[in-house]
Amino acid sequence: MDNTKNAVAIQAMQAVIDDYTDKINHLRQSIILLGGNIETENHTPNNNLNVKAPVNLADEAGKFPYPYGKKLRARVQFVFDRENRFMLVREVNEYLIQIEPKLSSEIVGIRNAITNMKQDKLLTSVKTGKSNLSYVWGKPEWLNDDGTIKKEHLYNTDLPEVD
Repeated sequence: MDNTKNAVAIQAMQAVIDDYTDKINHLRQSIILLGGNIETENHTPNNNLNVKAPVNLADEAGKFPYPYGKKLRARVQFVFDRENRFMLVREVNEYLIQIEPKLSSEIVGIRNAITNMKQDKLLTSVKTGKSNLSYVWGKPEWLNDDGTIKKEHLYNTDLPEVD
């Protein structure tokens, strides 16, 4: 086959993949909305963080449908919306892995998504310790005027500070 035929064939195959991905994502959301659980395949979460993604990823009104198939940024936003608190990057990562085990190799992508969301003023960071690496992330509106975290959005203080 020449390059033109290859490109057409690849495009057709990609369309089939996209179609099946959409169907799978719709099925997952339907399972979740009906109160079912999406299996986590072979991933064993890091139990040191005690991070648990909810079994049901949507409330009764379907307020938090998990954005399967969307950009990583939308999935990160889901975690912050759902948890409603400041979090370490590794907490966000572990939360997402419990929902989508294939994201176990995406820690850099998750960190980049969070950094980009900070640049767009959707998230902010707060230093929690002496180390230059001790930061938690959350929404700017979760801060008091003096830059401290509002009590109702406080991060998990039982975790080690360095992320």
